[in-house]
Amino acid sequence: MRKTVVLTLIFSLVQASLVFAGTDELPSGTAFNKMILPSSAAMVGELVKTTDAKFLSANISETAPQNMYGFSTAVSEEQGSFKLGIVLADLKVYLQAGEREQVIKSLSTLAATMVELGAPVPMISSVVNLNSAVKEGTDLAAINQAGLAVLTPFIEAFVEKEGKTVFMRFGEWSETTRLAAVAGQEGKSQVIVAILQGINPAGYFLSELKDQGLPAGAATSLNVLAELGNASELGKREIRKALKEINNVIQMMG
Repeated sequence: MRKTVVLTLIFSLVQASLVFAGTDELPSGTAFNKMILPSSAAMVGELVKTTDAKFLSANISETAPQNMYGFSTAVSEEQGSFKLGIVLADLKVYLQAGEREQVIKSLSTLAATMVELGAPVPMISSVVNLNSAVKEGTDLAAINQAGLAVLTPFIEAFVEKEGKTVFMRFGEWSETTRLAAVAGQEGKSQVIVAILQGINPAGYFLSELKDQGLPAGAATSLNVLAELGNASELGKREIRKALKEINNVIQMMG
């Protein structure tokens, strides 16, 4: 079954690759010239090293996109790309946690979001094919390692071609930061401290998006999150504040 999934995906994605300027190679480089932002796969990978994936999956918001999140039906490209980032982050968590039904919901939402963003049909079909494999009982580790790993670079390349990568990364970062803050309140503070006091992209997102329709409320919260990175100590109060602000960012971007 794993071999079938991989072959089906590769066949679909080879077709999808034809939309990229007549080449069968993914675009090289990055859309960022100031900061290289990690993907949701990298961030979730770090998070599950210190926090049980099932705990994280249980704390994904009931208002997340795959759980009927409050995004309007007709979303802008910016909102859609942000939503896409949230879905990708949650999908990685659900795969790590072995939550098959939630993986199915997330892949369905991913396909619908790709339709909203005008992605090529072969790319959307690849998501649908992957979801069919999940429904048929394919091992979720194979879906994660062989399926999603093949699919994600094409999704990222499509979003980059549309000039919306920063919004997708913003969604990925926002959702992973929210989950890290939730874990931090339960004593697993390593990742949220690393996010806020290490390479904290809050100021970067604020700078990049301030002239691209970033809601005022989201900008205010990003300012607070950027300031938390300079705090002498990140204790429970600061982590609670970070969770409040990142929840506001996600709500405002909806």
